[in-house]
Amino acid sequence: MRAMDPARLVELVHRSASVKAAIVSRDEQEHGERAHLNLGHTFAHAIESLLHEQVHHGEAVSIGLVAMAAASQAAGWWPDADTFQLSRRLADLGLPIKVPAAVDRAQLKNAMKLDKKGQSGAIRLVLLKGISHPGVLDAASEQVIHAGLDAIGA
Repeated sequence: MRAMDPARLVELVHRSASVKAAIVSRDEQEHGERAHLNLGHTFAHAIESLLHEQVHHGEAVSIGLVAMAAASQAAGWWPDADTFQLSRRLADLGLPIKVPAAVDRAQLKNAMKLDKKGQSGAIRLVLLKGISHPGVLDAASEQVIHAGLDAIGA
């Protein structure tokens, strides 16, 4: 991304912000499609909470997307080949796909339980059923969560 033409990058950011604004305006209370904007964010917010300013939001989301893909695969929603391809594309963009070694798995999982989207200590994940087909798993199983954590080296 750092090598991308600045004008093209500005165009992509503007387009992304416009799409997000349209979704938010259609679903202000986050009862439907707006929840899909949280793709990878349960993992990402936990990473940010542990690493504070050591990782930028976009970097945490990149790692969170890798975890999300592996969790989607463990849930039976997403094929292995797509998980590999997503990780490769993020890495090709120069984005991180693993957490630093200093991140403690138990602390990361506990931080995920504190995510504002979860209820009663259950971990809520937005996963993919296919390209452009997100879905919400309201109470992710230990197997699904651990698959995501394994994928990012936690």
